Amino acid sequence: MKKRILGVSMALVLIAVMALPMAVLAQESDTGDSTVTGDVGSYYTIVVPATIDFNTLSLSGENSGEVVLSVATNDLTQTTVTITAQDAVNAGVLTSGSNTLSTALRLQVTGQPAVPFTNTDPITLITDASLSSNGDEKIWGDASNLTFIQPAFTAVAASDYTTTITFTATFN
Repeated sequence: MKKRILGVSMALVLIAVMALPMAVLAQESDTGDSTVTGDVGSYYTIVVPATIDFNTLSLSGENSGEVVLSVATNDLTQTTVTITAQDAVNAGVLTSGSNTLSTALRLQVTGQPAVPFTNTDPITLITDASLSSNGDEKIWGDASNLTFIQPAFTAVAASDYTTTITFTATFN
């Protein structure tokens, strides 16, 4: 009798061992979900010419040069922009080594009075200006819109005179 119980027990164990892999293999499919994400980042650009050349400066009269300053964003929720210009080092005065011109540059936005540079405060060129839509972006400045003016100055040594102006666009 013990042999018979042992034999039946062994048979049941053998059937269970054989049936287990079949139960696992019987599953025909499985599913899982993946979420695909991506982010389109906002961009803000400001474009100014690398150089603004007055060519030969006149001592007795105003020298001027028109330039295009443009700003753009793909963040279509933005509706205002503030553009400033500053020469924090030389306050808008052209220099050549230790030589400086006696008058500072002035900057004029088309239709507005010219403003002189200082080395402490930036010149606000545009504030709360509506950006115009251009497809997938908004822009400001698609024509000559800035004039740099070098007023008359006293005689100085002949040389190439320069200064660096920093433009900043802040989008709100």
